[in-house]
Amino acid sequence: MGRWGSERLPVRLASRQLFLLIMLSTRCYGAPDIDGKFRHRRYASKYFSSPRRPELNHPLARRSSEQLCVRFLRDVEFETKNAQRKTQHWGSELSTNIPSFQFENVLLNDWELLRCLETLRDVGLMLIKKVPEKTGQVRKLAERIARLRYTSYGEEFTVKSKFEPSNLAYTGHKLGLHTDLPHYHYTPSIQFLHCIKQCIGDGGDSNFSDGFNAALQLKEQDPEFFEILSTTYIEYVDVGHDQFEYYTRHPQTVFTFDQFGDLFMVLYNNSVRTITMPMPKDKVYGYYRAMKAYDNILNSPANIVRHKMQPGDLVVFNNVRVLHGREAFNVHGSGERHLEGGYIDWDDVHSRIRVLRTKFDLPVNG
Repeated sequence: MGRWGSERLPVRLASRQLFLLIMLSTRCYGAPDIDGKFRHRRYASKYFSSPRRPELNHPLARRSSEQLCVRFLRDVEFETKNAQRKTQHWGSELSTNIPSFQFENVLLNDWELLRCLETLRDVGLMLIKKVPEKTGQVRKLAERIARLRYTSYGEEFTVKSKFEPSNLAYTGHKLGLHTDLPHYHYTPSIQFLHCIKQCIGDGGDSNFSDGFNAALQLKEQDPEFFEILSTTYIEYVDVGHDQFEYYTRHPQTVFTFDQFGDLFMVLYNNSVRTITMPMPKDKVYGYYRAMKAYDNILNSPANIVRHKMQPGDLVVFNNVRVLHGREAFNVHGSGERHLEGGYIDWDDVHSRIRVLRTKFDLPVNG
């Protein structure tokens, strides 16, 4: 059938496989109808507008007995699933083994940036070390990838106690495990938290739990509860004033799946769940039981990663997979514990991964 390294790939036609010519002729970047610079189709539809046998005199092809030689690029994909993505589930064992990278290396070295982003994609949690202990470093790292996402709290946000806080995070109280901003229609997918100052003494530890891993455990232990959290919509809401006055509200299921049926997102934040329950009243008790079962698994000692960030640490995590929280701490004065945060989105990260893999002549799938 030919080799991937050759410019031409001979394809043997069978009576029920003529679609292959149409597919190739509208996918090969050397075709007259494919723009060579932008890789966009110009007139793709004219080659499959008729259900009859396609013309074999397409500019890409030449007929030779039973074979059709078609110019073919090596990055044409036939696999439906992305073989590059290898989701790694984890529990408390990650506490002493959180994947770590050096801030300066990530900023200056493209290969290190690629390693960093693919780790984030597969593990969902990583630590950037030796970050300068001053504001503005979240933006510097984010703009190495794309741009910060603007939310009700601005592009960068400060996490420290305030006299009149607009969010529970701006107090010294314990924060339960949650994902941020589920009340957005398009929830920000990646979060940065940079520790500039840490509280003295006990408290202030960060907690993380792999929502995918916990969901699979719930599915095994109680499939009915898993189904409830996969199909029942609950509204989340956030009302207040920070950068501007806001009132965001949106319904979500806890679990969302991709086109292959694999878990794609976990959105769970009991603090901002509305008091209304948009479901028949006979379903309410079952939903609370399902939510409590999932919460118990998330908070199981076997699933919790606890890490007290030190000044100069910057944690990055998948906000639609990894739930995060915080132990309570005492407020003894202004600025005792100071974190700066921000968000970017997976679309931009996947784009940067593809750009870097192309640069290093690596396969680009998905």
